[in-house]
Amino acid sequence: MTHVIIVGAGIVGLMCARRLIHQSVRVTLLEAEPEDFHVFRPAASQAAAGMLAPFDIEDNAYLDATLAAFDLWKESVERAPWGAHVRFGGGLIGAASEADAAAVQARAMVAGRKARH
Repeated sequence: MTHVIIVGAGIVGLMCARRLIHQSVRVTLLEAEPEDFHVFRPAASQAAAGMLAPFDIEDNAYLDATLAAFDLWKESVERAPWGAHVRFGGGLIGAASEADAAAVQARAMVAGRKARH
């Protein structure tokens, strides 16, 4: 049996662990920080999870994985002690031209996401 050690139990580490476990991989997850769900702590997932941005001007080779991580994070927020402080109001991508904005919108829509410019 394959054994993988993941360093960091943030949203990315947890998503990787979850996917590996579903493939029957033995996973050890290591986290240095104590569990503290105070919203204003500088923990990566709590601070940056709201900035998960799978769409950009450039193509993203990891788009499917990024969208899956975002969906899993959004799903877990409902059960999190700090979930009441999280809002999903959308995102903003700066584009240099109308063509770039239209390209980002098209990629988002192909992936089944709402987008407008």
